[in-house]
Amino acid sequence: MNRYVMSSLAVGIAAPVCTAQSIQPLNFGPDEIAALSSDSTWLKLSRYQPDFGPGNGVTSDVVTASFFLAEGGRKDPEAEFAATVDALNQPFDPDFAGEHALCTYPARALYMNQVTGQDLFDPFGSCADLSAFANDGTVDSVSVLFIGSYLSNPGSAFGHLLLRFHSDEPNSEEQEWTNNVLERAINYGAAASEEDPMIPYIIKGLTGFYQSTYSSLEFFHHSDRYREKQLRDIWEYKLDLEQDEVDFLVANIWEMLNAKNRYYFLRQNCAYRIAESVELVVDADLSPSGKMWIAPIDVFHALMEDDGKHVASIRRLKSREREFLENYSRLDEDQRGLVDKVLADPEVPLASQLKADPVDDPAPALNVLLDRYAYAGDEEVVETREREVLLARMQMPPTPKRAEPEPPPPHTGQRPSLLQATALHNDELGSGVELRFRPVYFDFLSTTQGTVPWSELSMLDTRVVVREDEVSLRSVEAVKITTLNPLQSGTPNTGASAWQVRFGAESQTLACDDCLEAYGEAGVGRAVEFAPGAVTYGLVSGRVQAGNDTPNYLDAQAKAGLLLRGDDAALHAEVNYIQGLDDLGEGRWTGKVEARIGSGERWDLRFGVAYDEATEGRASLSYYW
Repeated sequence: MNRYVMSSLAVGIAAPVCTAQSIQPLNFGPDEIAALSSDSTWLKLSRYQPDFGPGNGVTSDVVTASFFLAEGGRKDPEAEFAATVDALNQPFDPDFAGEHALCTYPARALYMNQVTGQDLFDPFGSCADLSAFANDGTVDSVSVLFIGSYLSNPGSAFGHLLLRFHSDEPNSEEQEWTNNVLERAINYGAAASEEDPMIPYIIKGLTGFYQSTYSSLEFFHHSDRYREKQLRDIWEYKLDLEQDEVDFLVANIWEMLNAKNRYYFLRQNCAYRIAESVELVVDADLSPSGKMWIAPIDVFHALMEDDGKHVASIRRLKSREREFLENYSRLDEDQRGLVDKVLADPEVPLASQLKADPVDDPAPALNVLLDRYAYAGDEEVVETREREVLLARMQMPPTPKRAEPEPPPPHTGQRPSLLQATALHNDELGSGVELRFRPVYFDFLSTTQGTVPWSELSMLDTRVVVREDEVSLRSVEAVKITTLNPLQSGTPNTGASAWQVRFGAESQTLACDDCLEAYGEAGVGRAVEFAPGAVTYGLVSGRVQAGNDTPNYLDAQAKAGLLLRGDDAALHAEVNYIQGLDDLGEGRWTGKVEARIGSGERWDLRFGVAYDEATEGRASLSYYW
């Protein structure tokens, strides 16, 4: 694409931009219109998708009737193309610029520049509102943002995507890539879904109940919400784009701001729509066509294919909690002692504490305290303490910034969908093969980056066992969410309650096939990270269940577990005592140990042994996609 700039040199005469269409009107013949309206870029501009069933028809995903210029334009890209040409050829009055197609459909106008090879239209120079949206035409780069998982909100459990428009991009590696929170960010989400709990949200999201659209806010609103309040890291993948591609993407987002779509939780979600926009300027399939669903992380795996040629750079914007924990870990012993003492005794004046136990350089410790207070709450004692620490810090010289190693970015982890084949031997039922399919997302042994640490999240995790000529459904775990929130050894109290929710259907024990029972289970507890990469936990849960020959319909359970994680291996061990509550007979013990070897994006090996009325050994080959 050429850069879309109107100039007197481009058209051969001196004329004001506002009358661009009158200089050289668009003039396409019927064959040209037919060909151009079936071009992939034109179809993407208005979100046309192939119809299901026989024929070669298309329908736009946009459900807002006023978005289309032609009657029936939602299903007729050729009529919509012709109507766009007619609209762009209409006289342009700068006093009523917002009513002209040039300012309403600037990306379509830029597309006309592209296909004619001429700079006929300059929407950024002609349309004041569009120019303001593009920060007075200074947007020179775009990033796709991955916001980490947030398990307390069903709509964000798998992560979230944003677009961010940057101005004044650094011209060299020596210049710092600043974090200007006033830059514009583009969100896509389901309207009126924030307050719905998980089950209603999933049902409505699966059935297209929600409408959704793009929205635009300054980035600081999103930064405050995600990094400050929800304590989620943000990863920025800056796209490697030319200026004309940046303009084209910005112009299309402008067109789509008032266009509504149906929201579908599994596929036509934030990841799909953001990817759809980026595909206008990136020659890649960012929405995996081989899946009926798409997770946010899928977009970044696709972006980084071909050696990451579509991405110029990656950086992390740490959450306040992450900032606090990482900076605390870098303090020396005396500085940590000061932080611990100030947090433990909030009523003692800071000046007294600094005087009682002098620290050679207290400034880094005060910085860490400010990180802590930034997300510790709005209690009056916290606000008072924060002011006290801030005043003390302002009287000290600045602390030199140190370059610190970054953790691996999200795309370096395993892909979110799992196919697994397991050879197993059961001392009661004999040998067999278990086939497993998990559409999304991760478990305790996964290497997925950018997710909530020490957590599990999966949907429709299905296992089938084949023994000789018999096939049995072993389990369908509809939803499983576990988050341990461990207290980290050597840091102030930053842990929270561990909790788990899971429901579905599974075999009653390992000693039987074809003995499914439906269940729902929820539990709470605590966890401690007693060494780097090592967590122990305990959970107490209740479970309701029903099935043929189910001995108890209500159980109480007590679980204790251990997790060990390294770069290329991980181990998970758990023991569980189960006591029936509607039949207070003797309880039973179960247990399992499973290890992962390998950390590839696509493959790993797992080995394990489990006991539940029978002992079973397992060896698994896992493929991630």
